[in-house]
Amino acid sequence: MNSSDSAVPRLKSLDLLRLLLCLLVLLTHGRRIFDVSLPVWLTKGLFDAKGGVVLFFVLSGYALTKSLARSPISLASYKGYIIKRVFRLFPMYWASLLLTFVVLSRIKMEDLGWWGQDPVAFLTGQGFGLNQWLLHVVLLIPGMNSEFALPTVWSLMAESKISLIAFPIFGWAMLRFPFWATIGTTVLFAFGSHFLYDILHTAAYLGMFGIGAVLARITEKSWSRIPTAGWVIMLLVGCGMYSCMSVRFSLPSAWIGYYLCAAGSGLIIACVAHWPTLSGPMHRLYSSIGVDLSYGIYILHYPVLVAFRKLGGGVVFQHPVESGLLAMGTSVALAWILAHALEIPMMNLGRRLAQ
Repeated sequence: MNSSDSAVPRLKSLDLLRLLLCLLVLLTHGRRIFDVSLPVWLTKGLFDAKGGVVLFFVLSGYALTKSLARSPISLASYKGYIIKRVFRLFPMYWASLLLTFVVLSRIKMEDLGWWGQDPVAFLTGQGFGLNQWLLHVVLLIPGMNSEFALPTVWSLMAESKISLIAFPIFGWAMLRFPFWATIGTTVLFAFGSHFLYDILHTAAYLGMFGIGAVLARITEKSWSRIPTAGWVIMLLVGCGMYSCMSVRFSLPSAWIGYYLCAAGSGLIIACVAHWPTLSGPMHRLYSSIGVDLSYGIYILHYPVLVAFRKLGGGVVFQHPVESGLLAMGTSVALAWILAHALEIPMMNLGRRLAQ
């Protein structure tokens, strides 16, 4: 198997999957911040937002491997790749960080007295933590506390470190290894995740990116040979393995749950990307949206939700469900506005500079 067919258009079915997972993260934080109770089955298994983050990592490995396969490895292509990734990730992140700083600073100064579930360290600590805010601006420097101000930043920090530093080399190797060696390398990283987490922390997630790289190595011809029954079984098995995220702390190691979820995520991604019965309708549905809102929703929603919860006055406390829905709708609207005003222009600028 090889990557000869990797120069393919962006798969909008995968964009829809990413958007649905970002909406799940939005809903999860929304119910926590506004103290809205949901049935347990709506918070576990397929609805466990932590599993969605693992799927993001696998999907990033898939997409980045496809991207790396489109051009030969060289210093020029690496520089172009870095420029595009920086302009893709950082402008929207900085906008979110600025909004987070404004919202949390006002809350801390006025001591509004409610920290909610999973309070960020900035609100419970002493002083304004200027050093941490500066580290957050750069994102990649050791010493940054991912629990300081923005809960979603831990995944972005891992994504940035891997995609900007490790993955160009890791992905290059995964593309050029024999296919069996690509699988073996991924398995080694998965089994060594607990050790890697203790030593290098972020490196523990490399195996998840490796699962995406393995998927990217499989040719379209190979996928086309799978019968409908095979796709159905693959999707059901994938959803079952993905749901293992919810029981990770009852396993001998939580990393078993993480990587069972990652393997299930790989099967789900394969179905969404290559099973025509599923990918076709998802592609058409996402095409009707017209703009990619997933990253904006993911990175912007927390300060918006907290602002509504803390700064909204009596309306929030009298009508938490309605206020939560309004806050989530505002998060989506803000993501749409900044997608056109900031995200898309910066991505286009990055592509031009990379050329």
